[in-house]
Amino acid sequence: MASSSVHSGKVDPAILRTSDGGRKKKVEDVSIALVREYLSRKGYKSTLSALDTEVPRTEESISNRSVLVKEAGVVNIMKSNKKQPDPYRTIIEAIVNNQLETTPTTLTTPTNPTTPITPTTSVRTPPTPTSTTPITTLTTPITGPSRTINKTNGKPVTYSTTPTITTSARITTPTSTSTLDSTKKVTRYQSEDDSSKSIGTKITNDGGLLLYEDIEEDSSFLLDDKVVSHLFSSSRNSKGEQISYNTAIKLREVVFGSATTHSFNSEWRNQGFVFNKEVPSLSYGLVQHKGGPCGVLACVQSYIIKNMLFADGANSADGSTDAIPFINRKEQKELLCKSLAQILWKAGERKKATVTVRSWSPPVKSLTVRSRSYYPDQLTELLVVHSFLDFDQLQLFLLEYVDQFISAEEENAGCILFLYSVILSRGVERLKTDFDDANNTKLLGAHGYCSQELVNLFLTGAGTSNTFNGDIVIDEGTRDSQRLKGLYAQSEIGYLTLFEYYGSCKVGEFYKSPVYPIWVVCSESHFTVIFSLNKDIVDKNSCFSIIEFNIHYYDGLGQFMEPVILNLNLSQSVTMISLNLELMPPLELTLHTKWKGQINWSCDKIY
Repeated sequence: MASSSVHSGKVDPAILRTSDGGRKKKVEDVSIALVREYLSRKGYKSTLSALDTEVPRTEESISNRSVLVKEAGVVNIMKSNKKQPDPYRTIIEAIVNNQLETTPTTLTTPTNPTTPITPTTSVRTPPTPTSTTPITTLTTPITGPSRTINKTNGKPVTYSTTPTITTSARITTPTSTSTLDSTKKVTRYQSEDDSSKSIGTKITNDGGLLLYEDIEEDSSFLLDDKVVSHLFSSSRNSKGEQISYNTAIKLREVVFGSATTHSFNSEWRNQGFVFNKEVPSLSYGLVQHKGGPCGVLACVQSYIIKNMLFADGANSADGSTDAIPFINRKEQKELLCKSLAQILWKAGERKKATVTVRSWSPPVKSLTVRSRSYYPDQLTELLVVHSFLDFDQLQLFLLEYVDQFISAEEENAGCILFLYSVILSRGVERLKTDFDDANNTKLLGAHGYCSQELVNLFLTGAGTSNTFNGDIVIDEGTRDSQRLKGLYAQSEIGYLTLFEYYGSCKVGEFYKSPVYPIWVVCSESHFTVIFSLNKDIVDKNSCFSIIEFNIHYYDGLGQFMEPVILNLNLSQSVTMISLNLELMPPLELTLHTKWKGQINWSCDKIY
């Protein structure tokens, strides 16, 4: 779980140590959100309405309470408040109460002023970095609006600036650290981690290694791709190939739109599939550290829930209770690998699959030089590609290499490895035919957010651009006609979005009524998961007779301390006109696009 920004119950001043240009804006955004949360939970509707008139809400406004708690740096304060016999309902009250409790009422002068005062709380010393941070192509850190707290965890991060053009190529050995200029550093290719932390694939590559030098693309340069090293999985004889120059370019282009100007930000590079260790009742849940990869995490989470609750086609995990059993470490790995394998196999049309894992040995030369077509990102060029034609072998391989996907270490890039694996399982060219516009579509948008095509690819196996059933042809019969592609069959996992409430899109029944009672939810640029333990609510023969049921809600970024359960009573039908939309959480608005019943929370509503 991501480290808390609060120590000893006090607001960490590091929260405010952002750039001078952004600190005041951040303070203002958090402050106004705290006021709105106070007015909303106190029921001061007219005052809240007046505030919204004077200070209109924007896309950057914080409206999610869990995000606000983290952005304000009061996670520990709210946890402590929740344990009180009579907890305060608003964040401001909890902060004020904490301040009053921790502030002494009188000031005592030391009797011996010459005696140094020893702090009662420990001071954390930033760890000394043992290795250099890899170069990225980003000139500034990219973070999601209002969801990301920009922290470096005490480790320096160096970003590349304008490329330096040189006339000669410098040769370095694979295990050396080379400094290109005063601001650029290149990390070692050989892992300094022991084998127990990460299973690295070793590839032999004789000779020197060119690093980050500009050269022209000529025939001799492209011939390097013909020198391909092979390897075998130690126990499964799975043949792998070091990624080729052309494949690396295609991957970066389909993800970012270019292989030369963009790469993954730190939010993606530091995110793997890490399970919740803090709350036993949420042991099935994946933990998200920062904004960005939530689309990938939510989709994988939905498959984990499916395999946990509905293994072998069972109708429910336990029809008599909403309790979810504790999942131990071994079970977590097995559920994850089974879920990853199912997503990959579906993307490969249930005929084939591809898995990319990291190699800590040097890549081929053509991927270590900067050219007009490819700029190294210290990740894509280190991949080894494994292909499978058998599902069982695929799953066994994932179990063998699972540490590469679940590592909580920085730069583990588990989500990136799996994203690349899904793309290659589908095939880059095949994936482009799924898009409405193959020339102008990319899987990651601004701030590293996941596109609809990416979510559809993970849930259905095809990266179509829409959520409705079938295709819609615009201007049919004319030269300007365009085919918009949706879903062609009922999805195993459902999908609901707040954009439908706003009228921005249409979600078809293939998504609204999935095979399993599990839905990925898109709300305010963030993806989460809801699910029920009762499969009958999506059964076409019995769903209409069910008038009341429970829905579990899980947000990997929410730092929940207990399960969040919503009770839906369809006998108490409501309409959008009758709802108090100003005080309604976005999640409720999203749920009302499918169910029109009354919604009751097991806890305070989450905004």
